[in-house]
Amino acid sequence: MAAVIKVFKTLRTHWKKSIFFTVALSYGAYYVNDSYRSNLIRRALCEEAAKYGEETIQTTQKPRKVCVFLNPAARKGKAKKVFEKNAAPMLHLAGIDVEIIQTTYEGEAKEKVQQLDNVDAIIVAGGDGTLSEVVTGLLRRDDQEKVCRWPIGVIPIGNTNTLARVLYANAESDVRWMGSAALSVIQGWVKPMHVMKIEGEEGKTVYAMSSIHWGQYSDAAEKAPKYWYFGPLKHRLAYLFRTFRKWPETNTAELSYTSPCDGCNKCVEPFIPPEPTFWSWLSGWFRTQHKEERKDYSNIINEDCGVWKDFKLSTVEFMATTTNITNDTQDIEEMRIQSGPEEVSKTDFIKEGFSRIKDKSIIDTQQKLEEKYLSSKEFKISPTIPEGKETSFYIDNEKFEPMQVHVQLLPNKLNFYTAVHKEAA
Repeated sequence: MAAVIKVFKTLRTHWKKSIFFTVALSYGAYYVNDSYRSNLIRRALCEEAAKYGEETIQTTQKPRKVCVFLNPAARKGKAKKVFEKNAAPMLHLAGIDVEIIQTTYEGEAKEKVQQLDNVDAIIVAGGDGTLSEVVTGLLRRDDQEKVCRWPIGVIPIGNTNTLARVLYANAESDVRWMGSAALSVIQGWVKPMHVMKIEGEEGKTVYAMSSIHWGQYSDAAEKAPKYWYFGPLKHRLAYLFRTFRKWPETNTAELSYTSPCDGCNKCVEPFIPPEPTFWSWLSGWFRTQHKEERKDYSNIINEDCGVWKDFKLSTVEFMATTTNITNDTQDIEEMRIQSGPEEVSKTDFIKEGFSRIKDKSIIDTQQKLEEKYLSSKEFKISPTIPEGKETSFYIDNEKFEPMQVHVQLLPNKLNFYTAVHKEAA
């Protein structure tokens, strides 16, 4: 009993040291437990991957070759270590021939992918920005028919991983999330995804998978890293400092758009069968059972098809998204154009900004805008930028100079590896 009393007296006398060592011990125990659980997850995923590596192939076949575009600057410079620890071992165990290209500057992935050849698939180990670069580089190539057949996998290592949230549903840990992404590449399940083609001035064209943003909230969030010296408060202060400028801030633009059409006599050319030749006549009876049934659009009338509608836009925030960002809308071939209110008070702006710090996905942001949206397959926006005003477009969360752009939807343009099939199984 005396020993117990002595311990309590010591703790009371040195209470600061006691608190410090208690916190340190608790953190150490949590770290050890988390590392142990992560290693168990890695082991289970590697065992699953190894099963595919043990499968036999014909002597004339070659192992699948994939090219990984790795952004080592992601995850605060830890991306390479994270990839090599959580995804690379699984790919090697599955018997996949892996080539890794580490980017060293912005735009390099875009350049390298235009020179890529002799691969079966592409993996992007990074965030939305790296993915956008790879997609842009692919779709700028002349051999579209060839490269669009290369499936794309995404290892979610970036700061923002919008498409990965849909392809591989959020797991309880980053280790399982990245492992699920790598396992999807190994298993080979793919799904087609829409692409936004964004043509700017001087013939500049970029491609995006998720969205284009423009407005006060996006501009404020982009400034947060500049306030790094405020630590975890930097994001909140970015919205607060935004209100110190001239207020209210409203973005104005001219918007033109066309509504989507499922096919009519305007947009679908009538099918004209080719003239029969001697050989087609001679062998025709072999193919009578394989005749394709074609839908007749000649009697389908859509007066709205191809008609451009114009109006002036005045809002604190503009957003256009593909239907890729939610699983329940991916079969719909359209873009959704949304805008916030014309004006907002400083208090409401700060409250809304703080709430977006917690809800980082585009889906959460989308729900905060007005519920009404415009459906479109093509639109043009011409922003009016007063002299001295600092604002930007954010295409898949990457910053671009605001300018007149022409945006088109390319339905089901690229195939992506996915784990969503597991939910339906």
